[in-house]
Amino acid sequence: MHKHFLCTQPKSTRYILLFSFPILLLFQGCSGFSHLTAVDRQAGTGPGATDCGSCHVDQFREWHGSAHNLAYSDPLFRKATDNYEDESCLACHIPENIRSDELTPRHYSLAEGITCTSCHLDANAMHGPHDSSALITPHPVKADPAFYTSSGLCGVCHEETFSTWEKSVSAHKDNTPLPQCQECHMAKVTRTSTRGTNMFSKLLVSFEDTHEVRSHTIDLATLTNFPGAVRIDTTRAPYNQLQIRITNQLPHNLPGGEYTESSLMLVLLPKHTVNMPLPPSATLLVSDTDNPLQPGGSKRFTLSQDSFGKPLHQGTSYSLQLVLKQTGRATALQLARTTTGKVQ
Repeated sequence: MHKHFLCTQPKSTRYILLFSFPILLLFQGCSGFSHLTAVDRQAGTGPGATDCGSCHVDQFREWHGSAHNLAYSDPLFRKATDNYEDESCLACHIPENIRSDELTPRHYSLAEGITCTSCHLDANAMHGPHDSSALITPHPVKADPAFYTSSGLCGVCHEETFSTWEKSVSAHKDNTPLPQCQECHMAKVTRTSTRGTNMFSKLLVSFEDTHEVRSHTIDLATLTNFPGAVRIDTTRAPYNQLQIRITNQLPHNLPGGEYTESSLMLVLLPKHTVNMPLPPSATLLVSDTDNPLQPGGSKRFTLSQDSFGKPLHQGTSYSLQLVLKQTGRATALQLARTTTGKVQ
């Protein structure tokens, strides 16, 4: 494939590539890239995310907008740890190496939270879900697809949610396997590992294989669509009422974040209501972090009013929404939505 690529290039491009190979080989063996994998614990230095981002452009952009980037600098975390005086959470919020036998906080690039090296750097090599196919590798690359595609990767820090997921897997009777964490929380993307930023680097990247991998954008607002995560059943009842049953069909608690206060709220509005702001108390609490809905668990409600506090009207259809909210965040995620029949 690489030979075919070279033969199909214009003559001038082939000359550039052929004369560049000796230089590339020198680069590969020189110490100019040693900082990409060098950690000095005494000095408190190590590679930063921008070092990785100069080649892994898309991955850096995704990570930069993710919750992992904010794991340390988030004002809510800073407040919860009394301005970092409580160090019990630091091993997961600024982990040095999640692949090590003992999870410890790192002493460099603290503001980057869960950074590139936290998950990928181990024993002076970068680890990931596949081997490198680049012409040169400025740092050693080792493939470990089993680790990077399994829920165990996330379970290193998200222990409680991972434990719940494992129990769901054990109790699962269907032939279809339950999804791994990455399948719902990291969107699927197809791309090369690096992206060229100039003519020379673009030529090098053109030799790389394309892989189907997972995005590094991990945030409430960017969860992968998972149809059937929550089921809403409605039954019309006498006296202008609705009976509602909400069932958690996820393989973990809902809400599932053990470290962030979250709430699952039910919103009931007339079907054609649009652009009408709800008062602060206009939602019904279904579950929260302290009292989550267990996998397969259900809750029932009988409602006689909508979320504006108005009585349900006979002959009117309503829109039901389940919204997941995090305390202190403006972002909310709609997990499920359905439309009721006309109230009797």
